[in-house]
Amino acid sequence: MASGPQDRGDRPRLPASVYRDLKAASGGDVDALASDYAEAGMALEAGDTRRAIELLRRAKQRAGRSVAVREALGIALYLDGDFREAGRELAAYRRLSGSQDQNHLLADCARANGQPDRAEALVEEMMRSADVPQDRIAEGLLVVAGSRVDRGDPRAALAALHRIDLEPRKVEPYHLRLWYLAATLYEQVGKRERAAGFYDAILTIEPDFLDVTERLAALEVPQRPDQTGSAPASASKRLRQ
Repeated sequence: MASGPQDRGDRPRLPASVYRDLKAASGGDVDALASDYAEAGMALEAGDTRRAIELLRRAKQRAGRSVAVREALGIALYLDGDFREAGRELAAYRRLSGSQDQNHLLADCARANGQPDRAEALVEEMMRSADVPQDRIAEGLLVVAGSRVDRGDPRAALAALHRIDLEPRKVEPYHLRLWYLAATLYEQVGKRERAAGFYDAILTIEPDFLDVTERLAALEVPQRPDQTGSAPASASKRLRQ
């Protein structure tokens, strides 16, 4: 939802694809619509989700079939905690765009609305798409794992996390969140060394990540120089370039 400041009454700086979408959906009267869309983007960046929702709902009245507007409104509602309405808007975005790149948010909405099977189906769909970025796949699998934890099945939650590479050649920010949940789940199933390995990998990259230092200390697992197989030790050495 990129936008920029307006100068001397000029149109806001939006991608050409967004302008094309707004123009097609509104029948050509795009200036006020683009202004509302851009202002909503700045409101979201400032954390003012209510203002963003107000602007985007107004934009939706003029351009209900705009992919950009429906996606942005869904994200704003999701950030505001209105998961039911967010799910409706993101489902509309999915239908209009044919894209699965917001399925991780749709899945989290489904989870929040008591639809765990729907959440899993949405993540399966996005995993079959060649166009969905890996970080969003990771977010989707975190949703699935969380949903399985909700139902009291930590082993099934771990199986979901292991559907993505937990020992990557290049560590990305989302890997730390995957490792943290994996470590928590390994603690729950009694595999303390595996949990410690994941916590240690996180500390190698980000020493102040959440409460990892305390959790690792509480495990009281002795660290051996030749310790192998306890977690993504190799991954922890391959920091982001």
